[in-house]
Amino acid sequence: MAELIKTPEFGLNIGEIEVDRQIGIIHKRVTQLPDFIGSFDRPTPIDYYYLVGRSIGLLMDERWPLAEMIPQCSLRIVENKEMASGCECWIDMNFIEGQKLSQMQVISKNVADQLTAFLNGCLIMAKTTKQEEGKVTIPDLLGGVERPHKRFRNFIVERKTEKLYFVDVYPVAEFGKRKLNLTKRRYKQALTQAAQAIGYPKIIAMVEELKATL
Repeated sequence: MAELIKTPEFGLNIGEIEVDRQIGIIHKRVTQLPDFIGSFDRPTPIDYYYLVGRSIGLLMDERWPLAEMIPQCSLRIVENKEMASGCECWIDMNFIEGQKLSQMQVISKNVADQLTAFLNGCLIMAKTTKQEEGKVTIPDLLGGVERPHKRFRNFIVERKTEKLYFVDVYPVAEFGKRKLNLTKRRYKQALTQAAQAIGYPKIIAMVEELKATL
């Protein structure tokens, strides 16, 4: 039987989360699309497929080594006449039983090395998207661009294996020419603080390289 849980680690725009521990699946309902904030238009199933599906596709792109650290997931659109859009958008993801990285006071070298590898994948993604699209796109490392946290968010360390997983596949963080310098500066400062909170030299060095792309 599915149980309801509430945690920001599973996504900034996730309004409802159900966990079915018997089959090991977490169901996350996307409640808003950032692209439609301030718009009078209502998202359609095609909008959900394009925007949420695009985000998942970007993170799973084999050009940057991130996919193996993201739980297997899929997009599901279901009809719901009570919703203004006429549908609901769900992300079904393998459930990872573990501890939130943002709440760990001390992390092992094993976890730190995995985070370094993930940040390296983010760096490759940032450089590639900046060159191809004129804007930097990376995973949502800090739980939001406008109000970033000072710790790495959306990461779970699996209890049995100590494997690090990134569990928020929508939305990605984007930094284009329209982003205010204040927003970028605030995000860079938060990245620095997140790296320093862990205190691992390789992570601090990787964050510095990532900041240079924004």
